[in-house]
Amino acid sequence: MEKTMEKLLTAQELAEFLCIDESTVYKWANQKRLPYIDLGKDGGRRCLRFRRKDIDKLIQKRLA
Repeated sequence: MEKTMEKLLTAQELAEFLCIDESTVYKWANQKRLPYIDLGKDGGRRCLRFRRKDIDKLIQKRLA
């Protein structure tokens, strides 16, 4: 059975999903408020990716 990789969200996609500014995503990631995967640098900008299931868990935890 073949496993499919889940799609990782970019900072821009996560910002749109959460209805916040992209700079806030980076700020919260720097503050360890958002779990992320660091893929290094793309040019001069950090290349962060976010798993949707991690974000959903975080939201559920905050709602409780």
